[in-house]
Amino acid sequence: MKSEFLESSKVESTTVEITQVPPVIQREPIQDFTGKISTGLPIALSIFGIIVLIWFINTFIQICKPNEILILSGRKRRTKEGETVGYRVIFGGRAIPIPILETTKTMDLRTMPVPVEVRNAYSKGGTPLNIQAIANIKVS
Repeated sequence: MKSEFLESSKVESTTVEITQVPPVIQREPIQDFTGKISTGLPIALSIFGIIVLIWFINTFIQICKPNEILILSGRKRRTKEGETVGYRVIFGGRAIPIPILETTKTMDLRTMPVPVEVRNAYSKGGTPLNIQAIANIKVS
């Protein structure tokens, strides 16, 4: 009976080892730059395009003041009458000349004084006269 008791009281032993698990280091996910590039690239190109447009307008546009005219010459044009001329005239406005083909000149329309002097002119009675005058000229 004792042996039965011993047989029934046999205890199985189990060994459990406990080890410390190192803490899990959370890594940042690998960054996907395609989202940033697909957002940033159009914005950067738009800003660059706006800067180039502003530069183009400031460099090439010719604005006519109220007291002058712009004369663009160098390129052939047809007038309303069907004539072919190598210039165009702009009265009070603006124009963008083609840089290599056209040149731009301005002409002042203000009143210009021109001195006129006549020496040794004879009157009807035969008297010699020296005449000095100022003529005011305005191109219209």
